[in-house]
Amino acid sequence: MKGASRKTTLRSEILASIALLAVAGVILVGALVILVFQAENVQYRTEELQRVANLLSAGIQAWGGRGEKQDAALGDRALIFRASMDEGIYCLVADQKGNVVWKNLPPELEDVMSRFLRDVTGDKRDRSEFVGEGGMWPFLGRRALVYASPLFASESGRFLGVLVLAMPMEGALEIIGRRGWFLPLYVGLVVTIMIFLGTYLLSKNVLKPLARLMDVSEKIAEGQYQGLSWDGYPEHEVGRLAASIHSMATSLEEKQRALEEKIRELEKANQALLRAQEAMVRSEKLATIGRLAAGVAHEVGNPIGSILGYVDLLLEGAQEDLQKDCLLRVKGEAERIQRTIRTLVDVGRPSKRRWEKVDMKATVEEVLSILKGHPGMRGVELVWSPPRGDCGIWGDPDQVKQLLINLLLNAMDAVGQRGRVEVNLSWAERLPGDLDEAFPPRRKGDPEDKDFRP
Repeated sequence: MKGASRKTTLRSEILASIALLAVAGVILVGALVILVFQAENVQYRTEELQRVANLLSAGIQAWGGRGEKQDAALGDRALIFRASMDEGIYCLVADQKGNVVWKNLPPELEDVMSRFLRDVTGDKRDRSEFVGEGGMWPFLGRRALVYASPLFASESGRFLGVLVLAMPMEGALEIIGRRGWFLPLYVGLVVTIMIFLGTYLLSKNVLKPLARLMDVSEKIAEGQYQGLSWDGYPEHEVGRLAASIHSMATSLEEKQRALEEKIRELEKANQALLRAQEAMVRSEKLATIGRLAAGVAHEVGNPIGSILGYVDLLLEGAQEDLQKDCLLRVKGEAERIQRTIRTLVDVGRPSKRRWEKVDMKATVEEVLSILKGHPGMRGVELVWSPPRGDCGIWGDPDQVKQLLINLLLNAMDAVGQRGRVEVNLSWAERLPGDLDEAFPPRRKGDPEDKDFRP
């Protein structure tokens, strides 16, 4: 995609940085070496010019002192010529009046050496100067080291003239250019070796440990904490980073386990809440049905009482045995209905608690007789196993009866039609003798009048 930046790796950036640093280092070190060597070269060339000047001055002074003008002039020329050819030195010789006796100068140095000649002829003192072109010396340009010395007769000390010597010097780049391909090849080899060694050391000590840490971090991000290797890291910052990531992974693993445990506990609590909610809804539904049944029983009870009254009147006037028998049957069934209705009314009406001994065997049989006619008991098999001996407990008879009704209704709802409900009484060692203590206490906030409702 045009305009999108290309992704670079850490290895490529480090390689580029190493190459840049290596080149910069070689250049800086080379510049420093050039400066040091050039300074030493200038010092050496200055001493060389002084040595040559002393040699030439001694010869000229010796011949000039004996008055052998022709021999001295010829000898001086021969000596100067040989010295300039042997040493690669430019030379100028002038008499006491400043007239040039002999010279072998390039055109670019004539003005400079003429100025030196005038200055030394005037004050008769040694002079040396570094002259020439090139603002980037000693790297670029050509320069010359010029040395001027007055000449005196060895015996009389008479001023004979001036000797001016010049030695050309090249810049570092010019010298490198004359050396050809050797120096660039050497520099390239040094840079290559530095890049190779730097890359190897960085790859071994930094890049490979960082790549391992990257793989480990990706596995930790995926939730994998087991089977991770934490050995073999260096002891510098990368090793400390690995130790920190190890500690972080251990902490994350512990927190994840704790979180999973909390989630399981919350799931169990939610399931318990759902069961409690279902039980509460079922209890409220049964309580509503109980209150409705109590209201219906109250409304039905009045007509049943009237029916019983009319049956008694008919019995008083009945003459035949068949009529009396039929009326007695009607009266018995009506009284049975009345008892059932009274039981329903008693169940729906909260009553004051009584504390007396309750015969559980008789109470269970009474409750079973009441529930046998319940529509929900159709198809449900009730199996009653009466106990042997006394089976009495202390409690409220009405509430015990209501409790048994609720338990059997719940059992009926649980088994559904065509189910089987077994009823038996026995003493359990883990339960106390009082029935009230055999059940959990009332929850906080529940009213007392709902304890024994359906």
